[in-house]
Amino acid sequence: MNTLLGGVVFVVGVGGLSLWGAYDHARDMEAEVTSAAAQAVSSAKHGVDTQVSGRDIIATGIADTEAERNDLLAALNDIQGRRVVVNRIAVLPMAAPFAFGAERADGVTSLSGNVPSEVDRDALSGADGATALALASGAPNGWATAAQSAIDALAPLQDGAAMISDTDMVLKGTAATPAEHDAALAALAALPEGFQSSAMIDIVDDGNPDFTVDFDAASLTRVSGKLPKGVVLGDIAGALGISGITGDAFSSFGEDADALASFGGLADWLGQFDLLRLTRSAGQTSINGQVLPGADLELIQQGMAESLPGVEITLTESTREVSEGDERLNSQTAQTERYSSGFWLPVVAFDPSPDTCDVQASSVLSETQINFVTGSARLDARALHGVNALAAVVRPCVGEAGLTLELGGHTDSTGDAAANQALSALRAEAVRQALIARGVAQSAMRAQGYGADQPIASNETEAGRAANRRTTVIWSD
Repeated sequence: MNTLLGGVVFVVGVGGLSLWGAYDHARDMEAEVTSAAAQAVSSAKHGVDTQVSGRDIIATGIADTEAERNDLLAALNDIQGRRVVVNRIAVLPMAAPFAFGAERADGVTSLSGNVPSEVDRDALSGADGATALALASGAPNGWATAAQSAIDALAPLQDGAAMISDTDMVLKGTAATPAEHDAALAALAALPEGFQSSAMIDIVDDGNPDFTVDFDAASLTRVSGKLPKGVVLGDIAGALGISGITGDAFSSFGEDADALASFGGLADWLGQFDLLRLTRSAGQTSINGQVLPGADLELIQQGMAESLPGVEITLTESTREVSEGDERLNSQTAQTERYSSGFWLPVVAFDPSPDTCDVQASSVLSETQINFVTGSARLDARALHGVNALAAVVRPCVGEAGLTLELGGHTDSTGDAAANQALSALRAEAVRQALIARGVAQSAMRAQGYGADQPIASNETEAGRAANRRTTVIWSD
């Protein structure tokens, strides 16, 4: 009995060990199949997942083409120890042609069409709508680089569209300036080998501000052409120190930060001109002007060259055809002027008498000082208006009221007293000759030099010395 029982126990023990060994072998086999299956599909373009149950392999995912799926299944079927391969691999649809589109509007680029892989989808930047692109096979080599080039080419444009069909790209759009146009074309240059592109890009503005300012002492200043971005007619008027301005100029997209500064110094000289044209083109300023009758062209040319460095300046005498007695409203001074004896003199209305003539002359000389070139009796470049204004007063005082006058020349105390006395006399005579040229009877005027003997301010300061350098008028009936 004991012998029989021992035999039974032995048999059961041997059987249990066999079962345990079989189970352990199955686990090892499943692990080997699992590892081999994962390795077999590791090259899948879109990623294929494998699960192993026992020795059965279940393959799930997407293959780029039927050929790729067949290769993956063949690799799985070749795994030693597998039992069956369950195929759950879908094949991407073939896009023929493989089409991709990018469209830009209102500052946003949106995408449409096909994308070859999720990796390529995630790599696209600078656009919206990548998630809506449909996965498809059939993309040419270099597609990802070409698609990004299309997006980059649209980025500088105001609006547009780029279409890629297989290896052909067409770009259409609108650029604000040539700079944006060139940036779009530069992006297309990044297309990979094998791709061709064509571009049709309209340019809204040629990019270079190019405008003309026409000043006319007898009418409103007119501005035409393309102004720099953000510049309006009022800015031009402010730079020139004028109030009346008109024209059909418009703001462009082109930048020209130095435009106004380049001719800001012209404001101090504009009153010396009858006609003037200022041109700004390609970042350069040029001036062609006709000075007023009686203006010292040489001194004006020299002074403007100092005030407007880098500006090309060409000046001539005025060629305007006018007749004696013609009148006009000066657009800069807002004064009515009459052409008389070859000069434009302001029209003044007063009853000439010793008192009124003194008031009028004093007003002119206080508002518009008649200055001279330093150390000489030559009227300076801006003395014209003062002399013309004084002539407009002196003429009726002499011609209608029969008054005579003394023109006094005064200097500051700088330098030799005798030299100052002589210089002041010469300056007084220069004013006298200027008034004679403007129709004042020479017999009614005499010039007197006072040197520095009659100061009206301290000669210890520059302001005081400037005040002492002056012309005076003393009337006699």
